[in-house]
Parts: sequence; C-alpha cells; structure tokens
Amino acid sequence: MFEVKNNKVFYNGEHVPYIKTGAFLSLSDQIGKDNRRVYWGPNIIKGADPRTFELFSDDHFYRDKKRVFYLGKEIIGADPATFTVFYVNRDLPQFSYYAKDKKNAYYIDSFRTLRIKQLYTRSIDKFKGIDDQYALDNEYVYGRGIKRDNSAPRSLKELGHGYWKDKNNVYYDGKILEGADAASFLVIGGNMYATDIYNYFWNGNLWNSFKDKINSEDVKKFLAEHQDLKQYWWNQKDLASLREYGRQFDGQEGYFIQDNQVFWEGSLLKHADYRTLEILNQFYAKDDKYAYYTDKKLVKSDAKSFKLVDDPYPKVNLAHGSYASDAVHFYSKGKIEKKIDPVSYQFLNHYYSKDINNVYFMAVKLIRGADAASFVVLEAKLAEDDLRYYVQGVRDTSKKKPKAVKKKLAKKKVAKKKVVKKKSTTKAVAKRVKKNNPQKTTEEN
Repeated sequence: MFEVKNNKVFYNGEHVPYIKTGAFLSLSDQIGKDNRRVYWGPNIIKGADPRTFELFSDDHFYRDKKRVFYLGKEIIGADPATFTVFYVNRDLPQFSYYAKDKKNAYYIDSFRTLRIKQLYTRSIDKFKGIDDQYALDNEYVYGRGIKRDNSAPRSLKELGHGYWKDKNNVYYDGKILEGADAASFLVIGGNMYATDIYNYFWNGNLWNSFKDKINSEDVKKFLAEHQDLKQYWWNQKDLASLREYGRQFDGQEGYFIQDNQVFWEGSLLKHADYRTLEILNQFYAKDDKYAYYTDKKLVKSDAKSFKLVDDPYPKVNLAHGSYASDAVHFYSKGKIEKKIDPVSYQFLNHYYSKDINNVYFMAVKLIRGADAASFVVLEAKLAEDDLRYYVQGVRDTSKKKPKAVKKKLAKKKVAKKKVVKKKSTTKAVAKRVKKNNPQKTTEEN
C-alpha cells in the first residue's frame, strides 16, 4: 500500500526515493504515478504513459492511450478503447478472467503466478466469458484458457458442484472429465458427487471402488430416489447385493473381463472391446483400435504396433512394467516421452538406457550432453562416453579423460574436417571443370 509521510512516498513501509512526492497520485493499493512514471509497488511500469494512465475496471485493470495493463503487466496487443472484462461476481475475489477487444480474446490467470494468454477465435463478436474458468464462442468451449477439443458451445450448461457439460463432454475444474458419458451424466450433489450410466465420480475424479459407491448418505439418498433409471449401474444389481458384487471387483488387480465388459481394478473401460482385448501386463492392454494404460485410453496409440518395452532389470528399476512403445511413440506410465526414439531405445543395465540420439538414467531421465554413439556402462552406476565419465546419471567433474584420449579425439575431428573440406573442394573443382568445358562433359556422359 502506498503512503505519503513527511513529504516522502512509502510502499508497504519502505521509502521509494525516486517517486516525486509533489506529483504523486495513488490509483489503488498497488498502483501509483507521478508526472514522469507509473509504478506497480516500488517497480516502474515500463512504457506506461503517466498522463493518460488510469484505472478503468475494478482495481486490477488499467490503461493509457495505447496499452492495457493487468496491474503492472501489459496485456500485449490489447486495444484500450474496446477492451472489456467478463466478470463472474464483482462482490467475490476473482483470480482468473476472460476479456476481449475488437480483435482478440484474452485469458488472465493470477491464481499462483500471473499468466496472460491471447486466445485466437474466429468469432470474436460471439466470444464471452461465462465463468472464471469457462468461455465460449461459436466454435469452442474454453476451459482455463484452452480450447477444448470436440466441444459444443451452444449446448454448454452448468450442472452445479463444479460440473459443466455440453452434448459431447463433461467438464470439471476447466478440464474435460475423461471417461464421463455426457448424455447420461448427472450430479448427485453433496460433496461433489456425480454419476453417469457406467461410473461414479467424486471431486472430478473417477471413483474406482464399486463397493464404496453407496457409503455416502448423499449417494444412498440419490440412488433410492432414482430407481427409475433402469440402465444405470446401481439398478443393474439390487442395492442389498451391490456391496457383495463390488467385492469381486475390488479384489482384482489389473485388467479383467466381467459381463462382456473390460475393467481395470474395478474401473470400467467403456470404449474397450472385450472380444479383441490383449492384456500385456498389469498396467497395459490393447484391443484392435487402442492401447490402454490402467483405465486410460491412449488416444494417440497405434494398437497394431503397440508392445511392452522389455526391462531386463526389474529388481532395481521400481518402474518395471511401466514402459511401452508403438511405431511412433515411447510411453512411460502411459505418458508419451517425446524425446525418446521408440525404434532404437534399449536398456544398457539397471540404471542406463539409450536410443540413437540420447542417453537416459532410470529409463527416461535425459542425460544432457552424453554421446549416445560412444556411451558404455563400466559398472553399475558408472559409465563413460568419449569425453566424460558419469556417476548416477550425472557428469563426474572430478574425473577427466586422459590427455592422450582427448588428443586422439581431437585428431579424429581434424581428420574428419579435412575429409569434408577435401570433398567440398573436389565438388567445387568438378563444377568449375563442367562450367569451363561443357562439350567435354557432354561427350563423357
């Protein structure tokens, strides 16, 4: 907070000597200006024009004749004349905002660290923020400032307890709720409980345990009041036997098939085909279309080429069984590791592995600077390449390669450069010969 005492300007009790006291004007607790500069606390806001700088929307948004600012940070490209902020509730604290001007839309998130993002929309006239997390235009639903794929903005509606849905997706906390069936999705209430025809959700998460589904009083009441929903999971078995029915699921580990449906530890994989399902291990499976990690569909996977990556050292590597690949991607615990080449990847020992381009420690941790072509394991966690030693995946600066080795490598590099230079020189000579003797070249050919 700014304060003027004894002809001096203070911010949060600290004197700010470069602010001109006589010309100083406090615009809010955090923003002030004199006739030379604009200040965000003790910091100078670069480029701001103090003559036209003003507060124009609560105590967070400011503008001068050319720019728009969120507190002391410029919203790049924003037009001050047409900039509009979409508010949810002015009486409550708000940490994220949607806004727009005549050309672009914006998402401002200040929850942890300030993040300002320009959103590209084809229908700026229809763009509007409807919640601090959600906005829409003619083409997309935006959650947390991100266009959500396969969204249907015209059908978006709030369900309550943090849940939203359109005709294609269910949303929670600004994200698509994976595994939820939008057509049958219902909010139970209470402490963020919800359900669809197949599964049960709590706090935006798929709840795996079948027998725990009716432990909540809110859930019990909801189930009792909705016996008419005959196709939903709780009406497929009578409530008295549901806990007993659940025990057979909760005792299972990994994948299994029950009543022509695929489950992973009690969680239904509603898109999996039980007829073509191939269980690879406790964590991975695939059918004729997709691969799966636990209860998650790997949407970019190629089922035909999908396979486990052999880990010959399971006793040391605690993530044993978590690696797989297809023709395009390498997977670690179901997540695509973009830096790894799936075709050439191989384990070297308990700790080290490599592909044609890089070397890794503990399967996926990139060892920067390591030379894959010359990298070899010496013992356990000790390894080397042509220039360095490595201990536990880190370059060992206490040990250096002998000078003789370095000289040998240097000679190799020089020789390689000479060969390249010789080749390029030869090509240049050949071009000159061809240019000067076109008739001879033609006869030779």
